[in-house]
Amino acid sequence: MRPVDATDAAVTSPRKQRAMQIAEREDVLRKVISTADRQRSWAWNDERRKVPATEQEQAARVELRELTQERQALLAEVVEREKTLRAQQSAHDRGRGAVAAQRGKTPATKVTGAERKLRAEMSALASERAWLDGTVRRDRELGQMMEAVANTCAVPIDSSDW
Repeated sequence: MRPVDATDAAVTSPRKQRAMQIAEREDVLRKVISTADRQRSWAWNDERRKVPATEQEQAARVELRELTQERQALLAEVVEREKTLRAQQSAHDRGRGAVAAQRGKTPATKVTGAERKLRAEMSALASERAWLDGTVRRDRELGQMMEAVANTCAVPIDSSDW
């Protein structure tokens, strides 16, 4: 049996799949815009001439704005669903606390099947949120930078160096 990857279609919701597609497309568009900005900067620094934005760059900026709006709408859906699930979770927690107060001691934690399903959905929403709010992208970029720093050091770096 092969290990399950978090990006497999079998374990991802349609919202998470769309979030991954948006993140991938935003990376491509950011590179297009960055390249155009860099070329414009070179033209200004070398020849003191202004270069107008190309149609490709303008289209990339428009598409990036549209993707940002879609991502924010999806994130709002996740936030609303999380609110309802947190309310349900707090009801479970209050019930468990009431039982403990009656006995006068801390109970052995018993998790019902309904609570397991609730926690699983909350976990899935947390994963969707990470893709939608950019946490995954930032973490990957940070990992790449740290790896680049580690690869340029003469002395190997371990976790105690940070």
